[in-house]
Amino acid sequence: MKRYFVAAILVCLVVGCNREPKIEVEYYKTGEKKEEKTYDPVQKAYTGAVTQWHKNGQVGMTGTMKLSRKDGLFTYYDKEGWKNCEATYNMGKRWGNWYYFNEEGDTVKIAVYEGGDKSKEELRGFKKQK
Repeated sequence: MKRYFVAAILVCLVVGCNREPKIEVEYYKTGEKKEEKTYDPVQKAYTGAVTQWHKNGQVGMTGTMKLSRKDGLFTYYDKEGWKNCEATYNMGKRWGNWYYFNEEGDTVKIAVYEGGDKSKEELRGFKKQK
């Protein structure tokens, strides 16, 4: 019995027992961050916060992953840093109201998704709420 326990410890040391989620970072060739996301070795999937950057260093997208799929609120930004879309995903499928903004922050379009499919789209000219 002791041999098996010692063998299990050795395997753990060689293979690794670390089951903690780890942050993975991808870079552009220029050295700027491209993407940062959390990998969970227990679930064997990306789960948690995800951020992507444009080549100029501006944040391009923020959101959350669940089982390697987009899940929850995602916010997208253009290369100058202006928020241009707020979107919701449900386990990788587009879901709910997606809001599109112009550079002044006005909502210019709303697209509604159900089960991943666009059910309707509205063009709007109303101002951003304060």
